[in-house]
Order: sequence, then structure tokens, then C-alpha cells
Amino acid sequence: MFKKILVPLDGSELAEQALANAFYLAKQANAELLLLSVAHTQMVVATATPGGAAVEVFERPHPHSQSALSTYLHSVRQEYVPNEVTARIKVVEGEAAGVILDTAVDEEADLIIMSTHGRSGVSRWVMGSVTERVLRQAPCPVLVIRKPTQLNKMLITLDGSPISEYALTPGVELAKQLGSKVTLLSVETARDLDPGYVSMLDELEPGLGDVTVGDYYHRTENYLVETAKNVQAILDDEVNIAPKIGQVAGSILDHIERNDIDVAVLTTHGRTGLRRWLYGSVTEKVLRSAQCALLVVRPPLSELNE
Repeated sequence: MFKKILVPLDGSELAEQALANAFYLAKQANAELLLLSVAHTQMVVATATPGGAAVEVFERPHPHSQSALSTYLHSVRQEYVPNEVTARIKVVEGEAAGVILDTAVDEEADLIIMSTHGRSGVSRWVMGSVTERVLRQAPCPVLVIRKPTQLNKMLITLDGSPISEYALTPGVELAKQLGSKVTLLSVETARDLDPGYVSMLDELEPGLGDVTVGDYYHRTENYLVETAKNVQAILDDEVNIAPKIGQVAGSILDHIERNDIDVAVLTTHGRTGLRRWLYGSVTEKVLRSAQCALLVVRPPLSELNE
């Protein structure tokens, strides 16, 4: 699945935190690496008349940016890229997030790997800026690296909806290539069945109310058990399940911390009943608070617009 991996770099050590994982995954998946840097522009002020009656402000490429970044990427490829990995370099002028997104589309990238932030001059690729915009609009999964580390323990978050299950294919593929142990987690928000409804079921058929209550509180576990069977068949390895009851983002973050999860897999959008895990709520809270790497998957726009 991961045949072309895009790695944006801006020359900083922070951005380079994504390199070790990118190299290893490219080697395991026999994938091509595309190392990308974005040449920044500089503001130019021009006056239309000697007296300065008219002023025009425009941007133009920084005279040294493109050549410096090209030299930098060549040095990264020469010094760090393993011999077994094919790597190309590319320097494009423009706005960082837009260039990364356009390049992912034009190059038909299967995966973007980037750190949570880096530096371009005095500006930062912070959550809320470049990385966050890429996560919102990327045409392929994005692996966000917090720090260089082996991704041995993976958590795939689901909510029972087809949209959330878009996380399964790239998550399982990543686990397969990296040899990660997988846990499937789903959170059921705590709520009670209407006692009147339960009594009505018992009147229709004695014991039916108790069965319904049991099914209600075990539906998350049953869903994970069935999903785990399918994942185990692909990985040929045991898959753990973690059914939870409680607040969704808090339950995910608590499991990540308590179980030393190395990478969590989330979709940018899912459903629990009639409610949605909107990017900006559950996924964003996990992105901002989790200390592990994150694989973020955006479902097709046709699914999100339903």
C-alpha cells in the first residue's frame, strides 16, 4: 500500500525527527521516498513614483532559499538515506502547507510522514499551522512523529461506523510493515436504557429486557471481537481489544498513557450513534494531547459530506 512516501523537511532538527521512521518504513515496504522542501518567499515593497504616491507589496522567491534547500536535501539523501531505499528530492516555491498538499496529489503519495513542528526561518510548523492544515486536507494518511522511536505498539481507534473503519486498512498495513502489536479500541459513552422500554420488552417476552440490556452494554466488545478476527487474519498475529465506557477523547488518551502506546491511528471523522467524532473534537484533542506518534486518516470527501 505504501509505495510512495512524502517527507516534508525544512532544514531543522525538529522536522528531521520524521526521518528515522520514514527510512525504516520505506525499506520494509520497498517504497520510494520523496524528500520535499518548500522555498519561502520574501516581501517586496515598490513605489510607482519617485514621491511614493503609489505603493505595491508583492512576494518573490528568496534568492538563496531554493539553492540552499536543494543542497540540504542532497546532503540528507547522501548522508542518511539507506542504500536499499530509493529517494528523490524536490524543492518547490510557495506556501508550505499548500505545497505539501499539492505535491501529495501530484505525486500520488500513499503516505505523508512529518514531525509535529519544525522551523522555516523564524516561523514554526506548529499544530494549528502547517501540520494541522495538512492533517485536515491531506489526500492520503499522515503519520505525525513526536520523537524518533520504534513504533512497536499500535492503537487503532474505532467507533463502529464505516467512516471510522477507514483507519483499519492503513493502520493494519503500517503494523504489518513495522511488526507492531495492535490493539483495537472503541469507546461507548455511558448512558442508560429507558426502564419503561425494558419493562415493555419483558411483557412481550419474559427475560427479553435483560437480554437487551446485556446486548446493549456488550455491543462494543462484540464489535471489537469480530473486527479483531479480520485483522488477525491479515497480520497473522494476536490482536488485542479494549472496549471502553466513558468520555471518548479522555478514554483514548488514558489508554495511550497507561499502555505506553507508540502510535495511535484515528480518522479525522467518525460517528457514534448520531454524533460525530469531528476533527476539532475527539481527533483534535488526541492530536494536541497524546505524546505518541499518530497516523491520521481522512475518509473520502463523499463520505464526509453525507
